[in-house]
Amino acid sequence: EDHNFTMLRPTFACLVSLVSAKEAIAHNDSLALDLGGLPHQHSTAPVTIPFTTLSRGEWSGFTGKLATSFDNKGDFAKFWAIHSRPPHQVPDVDFGRERVTAIFWGSKASTGFNLNVTSVEMTDPSGPEVAVSYDLSLPVGGGVFRAITQPHQIIKFKLVERVKFNPNYLAI
Repeated sequence: EDHNFTMLRPTFACLVSLVSAKEAIAHNDSLALDLGGLPHQHSTAPVTIPFTTLSRGEWSGFTGKLATSFDNKGDFAKFWAIHSRPPHQVPDVDFGRERVTAIFWGSKASTGFNLNVTSVEMTDPSGPEVAVSYDLSLPVGGGVFRAITQPHQIIKFKLVERVKFNPNYLAI
């Protein structure tokens, strides 16, 4: 009988490993199974990418709503010519190593609307995509004047393939 129990033991361990793996996959857990079948936690901390602001404010020649990226000088220069009022020189960007992202909230009927990029993070440390997170603040209380404004921010950061946008609406 002892011999039969020994023969079943490896089979039982294999079943436990399969069940653990299936549960991890079914629940989309951030677990990985080591060769022994014991779960351990993967580090899922986002990797922050430094960025430089090229333009931020309430005034622009571009009046629409937009969240986009530029990966070449020609397209960015055309957009900058529309945005920059009065015209300013196109910022220096090395498109072989950097990408430009522009976020515009559209025209607003007063001051007090604010757009602020808070972070640029790799969504997967081994992947080609970043998430650009930004706050959109609504005007509350006094100090607001009637004027047509275009809250926006244009940033540059290291070259990646894809960009996704994560807005966060705030009231201040």
